[in-house]
Amino acid sequence: MIPLEIGVTSVFESGSKYHFDKAIAKLLENDLAGSAAEIRKAGSFLKLWAAHTGNAGKTDLTDVETELNNLASNVETGVVKDKKELDKVFQKAIHVVSKTKK
Repeated sequence: MIPLEIGVTSVFESGSKYHFDKAIAKLLENDLAGSAAEIRKAGSFLKLWAAHTGNAGKTDLTDVETELNNLASNVETGVVKDKKELDKVFQKAIHVVSKTKK
């Protein structure tokens, strides 16, 4: 057996990225509800990461989680249909997670 060193941050980054990719795929399939659900799942990873990091970066993580929830609502109602809008918020979220690594 080969031991793997997987940091906690990797789990949150990978989980968020996975759901970001699925959200974009569902948006491109015009599955707005599915895309919104994936965005909310990614937001849940950020919420867990915020709890894990303590005070360091918690405000930034909470802010981006709120932004993701707003994006999910806008996707679900059809206000946002452009992949570029999702990319913009997703890149911000990924940046915040990488900035809060311990």
